[in-house]
Amino acid sequence: MIHCCLNERSMQLRKPFRTSQGSVTTRRVFVLVLQDDEGHAGYGEAAPLPAFGGEDPLTCREALDLVLEQLPAFAQRWIIEDRPQGGLGTLERILRHAPCARSCVEGALLDLVAQRKGISVAALLAGDGHIVEKLPVNAVLTGTDSDEIAEAASRLVAGGWRSLKLKVGADHLVAARMVETLREWVGDRVAIRVDANGAWDLPRATAFLKETAACKLEYLEQPLPADDIDGMAQLCRLGLAPIAADESVRDASSVGRIAAKQAADIVIVKPMALGGWRPTQQVVKLAQDTGIDVVLTTFLDGSIGRAITTHMAAVLNLQNRAQGLGTGPLLATDLTDRPLPVRDGSVIIPEEPGLGIGTLLPELLTGA
Repeated sequence: MIHCCLNERSMQLRKPFRTSQGSVTTRRVFVLVLQDDEGHAGYGEAAPLPAFGGEDPLTCREALDLVLEQLPAFAQRWIIEDRPQGGLGTLERILRHAPCARSCVEGALLDLVAQRKGISVAALLAGDGHIVEKLPVNAVLTGTDSDEIAEAASRLVAGGWRSLKLKVGADHLVAARMVETLREWVGDRVAIRVDANGAWDLPRATAFLKETAACKLEYLEQPLPADDIDGMAQLCRLGLAPIAADESVRDASSVGRIAAKQAADIVIVKPMALGGWRPTQQVVKLAQDTGIDVVLTTFLDGSIGRAITTHMAAVLNLQNRAQGLGTGPLLATDLTDRPLPVRDGSVIIPEEPGLGIGTLLPELLTGA
C-alpha cells in the first residue's frame, strides 16, 4: 500500500530577495510525502511564485488536494508499471493548470521509485545514459548598494564560486554602474550574469549593453518583458552580450518561437514552473536541437525542489555552464536535514537512493 500526506510550510529567507518584480521574504511551499509499507518515503515540493512563473498558491493547493484522493492507487499502478519516463495519466487533467503541483507529484513518485530500486533519482532518469558527477552552479546577488554587493561577491569568489548572477532593478544606468563595480572587485576569471526580470524596454536594454560592453557579461537575462520576442531578437543581433530568455520560457512551444526568431542565445529553464521532469526534458531537447544553450534553475525552492532539479541537470548534459542551483544559502530555514551542499561553487550529485537529502525536518511530519 502507498500512503500519502500533504504538508504546508513557510520558509524564511535570510534577507529580502529583491528583484525588479519586488521583494520576497518568505516562501510558502507544499510538501508531498508518498510512503510505502517498507518505509521508503518519496518527497515532492511545490513552491509557487506567480510573479516569476507557475500558478498561485491557492490554485496549487487545490490541485494537490484533488490529486490526493486518487494518488495512493495511482502511485501503486505507476510503480507496478515501472514508468519513470511516463506521464501522470488520469492526473494530468487535474494538474494541467498547476505546473508546480504537477512537479511536486511527479517528484515524489520519482523519489519513491528510485528508493525502492536502490538507485539515485539521477540514475532512474538516466537509464543507460551518462550522469554528470559534479555541476558548477552560480551564486545570486541582490541589493542596491554597489560596494556591499561587490564585497559579498568577493567573499563568494574566495569561497570557490566562479559564476555570479546579479539581480538588478528598473534603472538600467544604476545597473550598469553595479556591474562595472562588480567586475572591478572580482576580476576577469569570474563569470557575471545579469538578470533584469523583464524590467526594461528596448532602448534601456540597448543602452545597458553598450555601457557594460567592456565588462564581458556571460549573459543578460530577460531584459525585456516576456512577450517581447522581437525586441529580444534585436538585442541578440547587436552582439554586445549573449541574451538569455527566462520568463519568456513557458513550454516547448515558447522555445520554438524563441528559436524561430533567434531571440535568445540561452534559455533559463525552471523545472518547477514547467511542471517537472517530463516537460523539462522536452524543452531542453528542443533548445539543444536548435542550438540554444540551457541553464536549469530553481525557484527559490526548498531542499526538495533544489535536489530534483539537480538530479535532472545531471542527466541533461548541462555541465559546460554553471547551473542555477545554488539558492540554498538564501534560506534561513529549509525542509530536510541534509540539503545538497554547494562546495567550491559546485554541487556533487549524490549516489544514495532517491534524492539523497535526508529526512523531513520534524515540523513537517504532520499532515495538513
